[in-house]
Amino acid sequence: MKLTLAEKLGLIYSASGSQRKVASVVGLSHQTVGRILHKGMQGESLKWYTDRPDMVAAIERGFASHVALAKSVAKRDGLPFTSAAPVFSERMTRTDGKPSDRTLSAHTHWLSDRVRNAWIKHSQQTGKFVGVTVRSKVNFRHYAKQAAQRERARQTANTPDRVLHKLQLRKALRDGVEIKPVFTPTTNMRAGLPAELVIADIEHQLKVRHQPATGEKGTSYADQVVMQMKRDRGIEDGRKQTSKAKQRTKSPGPAKRGKARKHRGARK
Repeated sequence: MKLTLAEKLGLIYSASGSQRKVASVVGLSHQTVGRILHKGMQGESLKWYTDRPDMVAAIERGFASHVALAKSVAKRDGLPFTSAAPVFSERMTRTDGKPSDRTLSAHTHWLSDRVRNAWIKHSQQTGKFVGVTVRSKVNFRHYAKQAAQRERARQTANTPDRVLHKLQLRKALRDGVEIKPVFTPTTNMRAGLPAELVIADIEHQLKVRHQPATGEKGTSYADQVVMQMKRDRGIEDGRKQTSKAKQRTKSPGPAKRGKARKHRGARK
């Protein structure tokens, strides 16, 4: 897959997190970076930039640095990596400071659909992941209205999860929330599933749930991707054994005293 200049900048953004930082990586102004990103996302021609050898060379140098960085972090965290779609991703950290079994790509909203999908497809085919969810920042009032319409169209029975979701939507609306991050339902990406079905499910959730509520100031489409790693069976067994051992070593509580029986003497 041959990447465009805009796609290369979008990939650099996945590690940098701002257009100014991308600009410092490639040695161009942040205004130029912004124009290339916007034109690429809108499907407009990039010929004016591709005809400039100096700009092309600057972006290529910055992109090579990004690929090296993304690859080294993936190696450090034991994550799959592909130079065809080198999205920056790293393991999340648990509350105890140890690496989580979830990964986060925190700045993905400048990735084209085909780059994001190629990366997810490669990740799924490695067999290291079992689920993926994508976040967007949406206009919450619009999102809640669309969600209510989908519920009415389904006409399905209320489950505890559906009731809780409705209550959360109502509370956010009462609190005056305008822009809110929301995630797609987790898509199964276990190895063996057709990659096309995995991608189709993610695309459907994004197009139906998120896209109608994005596009205005403050919103962002598909700006984060979280993947759930497949847990190592040996590690899981070790965790269970450690938990059982801790339970066995807990000091027993004070012994309960039984009620003394009254002795009845023989009747005279």
